[in-house]
Amino acid sequence: MELAYPWRDSDCLEWLRTLSLPTLPWVNQFLFLMGLPKPVAEQPQVWQSIYARAMMDYETCLETRDWEIGTPGGRAKLEQQIVKKALLELASQSGIKVAMELEEWVLLHFFCREFRLAMRSWKPVLTGTYRQPRPGRKPIILPVVLASLIPEIKNLVSYELRNEIRNNLRNVAPPPPECLNPDERSDECFEVLLIYEAIEQTLTVKALQKIAKAINETERKEVMAWVEMYAQNRKYLIQIEKLCGDKYLQVEQPRPRLPSILDNI
Repeated sequence: MELAYPWRDSDCLEWLRTLSLPTLPWVNQFLFLMGLPKPVAEQPQVWQSIYARAMMDYETCLETRDWEIGTPGGRAKLEQQIVKKALLELASQSGIKVAMELEEWVLLHFFCREFRLAMRSWKPVLTGTYRQPRPGRKPIILPVVLASLIPEIKNLVSYELRNEIRNNLRNVAPPPPECLNPDERSDECFEVLLIYEAIEQTLTVKALQKIAKAINETERKEVMAWVEMYAQNRKYLIQIEKLCGDKYLQVEQPRPRLPSILDNI
């Protein structure tokens, strides 16, 4: 699974930004949709207090400019230290498994380009299981097992559901900051984009897991044959190579393969 290196100076702020998402007061109703570790979604106040202390430490270090001491890349090293300290505190309160799952959540949803592109490509494939083809376009007959799963798939990936989630996010989120550059203006704050992306990816993964649980090896081949035909027929919309074959059609949640900053503690 391809990952962007997560501690470059250009990327390190993403850790602080993405780890702040579960702490936002208007996000509570969406926590279970975001793919977060269950204990973090159930008791967000634990991570909220840890993150608040971490940010106080971070601001203090920035003010004293201690992060400039040492080799180039000091800012990234400072943020890595802050994140590691916060995750260790989470481990002490909720268990090392929860802390590692939260780290994996950030890596998977915000640093793994392969995963993000794959979920983006699988989304129209999954909606294609229940949407009627355009007039004049010949339908591609679904495998029986996929046809039987249409209600469950639709409940996870329908445009109606995703539009409802997006609108609900916009309704509770604060307005976007004013930008001096007109090209940067948006009708929603940046956190909405990040949260919605995590939710979309999570719902897509769950739909793929439901399919994977319901099929045997013969049916898997039938499903993937249909997927390839459908993607080829919609190549203006779907890049078949981005699907990564049946790599993500699995019962288990995808996991990024990168050494954890919590290793060897």
